[in-house]
Amino acid sequence: MMTRTFHPIGQGAFYTEQFEKNNNLIYEIDDYSDGLFEKINIVYDCGTSSGDNIGTDVIEKSFRQGEDIEILFISHFHSDHVNMIKKLIEHCGLIKIVVLPLLNENEKRLIINIYKSLDLNETADLIENIGLYLDDKTKILFVEEKKDKQEKDKKEENIFDNKIIDIEDIKKNEEIKSGDVIKLQKEWYFVPHNYEYEKRKEELKKELKANDLDIIKIENDLDYALNERKKIKDVYDSLEGRIHLNSMVLYSGPLEPKNNKSLMHCLHSSLHYICTKYRIFNRIGCIYTGDANLKKINIKKDFKDYWDSVGTVQIPHHGSGNEFNKNFFDDRFYYCPISVGKDRRYGHPSEDVIDIIRDNKSIEIIINELPRSKFIQNIYI
Repeated sequence: MMTRTFHPIGQGAFYTEQFEKNNNLIYEIDDYSDGLFEKINIVYDCGTSSGDNIGTDVIEKSFRQGEDIEILFISHFHSDHVNMIKKLIEHCGLIKIVVLPLLNENEKRLIINIYKSLDLNETADLIENIGLYLDDKTKILFVEEKKDKQEKDKKEENIFDNKIIDIEDIKKNEEIKSGDVIKLQKEWYFVPHNYEYEKRKEELKKELKANDLDIIKIENDLDYALNERKKIKDVYDSLEGRIHLNSMVLYSGPLEPKNNKSLMHCLHSSLHYICTKYRIFNRIGCIYTGDANLKKINIKKDFKDYWDSVGTVQIPHHGSGNEFNKNFFDDRFYYCPISVGKDRRYGHPSEDVIDIIRDNKSIEIIINELPRSKFIQNIYI
């Protein structure tokens, strides 16, 4: 069995998948003693802007002190998706593998100095060298940016050319292509895609220039960035923090649709009112989108070889209408979890997004800071 959890982190992202090991069942943290039940732990993003205490509490309730993490996936380096990683490292044991998007060096330098000028130093340090926080035994896997459309179209007919990498064979500081497959075990795989957003890059540079800021100096001169922190903050706020130029989307699930013996049972306070036929079904795969812009990418096309297994799609950017596109919906039901602060900062989630989800025979699952909002999927493989 595997338990997938969308944790009550508020305005942020912290999602886990915990696989049984040695045929032991997965229990809530209070139900087992040290060493009695082992799990294979997977984490996708770890951050919140709803308060450090919330993040600390959720991490400590999710893992025992010193418990190992098999893989940590990082979608992008916006603070509310990564600012609790240091706490995760301190609380847990060895994080064996970290998978993150490979960034262009110049743009990486630009983002680092912007974050430092905003006193978001921990986030900047993670981008600059995440290895400083990690154990020497940790392997870091970089996912290359998705190829441009022309080159991708040439390879469309050879989509299965993407290599399958067993986690035991991953090397330190290895680079893989978008679409390559990471094998966890016989029945479960991960497929990351690293997207670069040209328009977002241009928007950021346009706003910096409009505020009389020298982009080259920000990239190469931290003192200049620090002296211009007020202008940089104005740009950051005007873009609602959307300065990350890459976002890694992840498919988690089987390579092929499972038979009826593979079932998913979902638990959430809102599901007491939903028809029970939607609460147990066998599309056990999930797409984690982070803050990806669904108006610029087509996840249904990019993950088409696995789409028949997808029953859960995490809605990006806290349900913002600016990054949402309904093109992944079809005539089937989907669980659509949305992580958002209960104060609905920035108007998240958008009412239009909620309406679109419901109009497409699916259901939004709102996860905020309240413990009862936690969304659990128990998956029997």
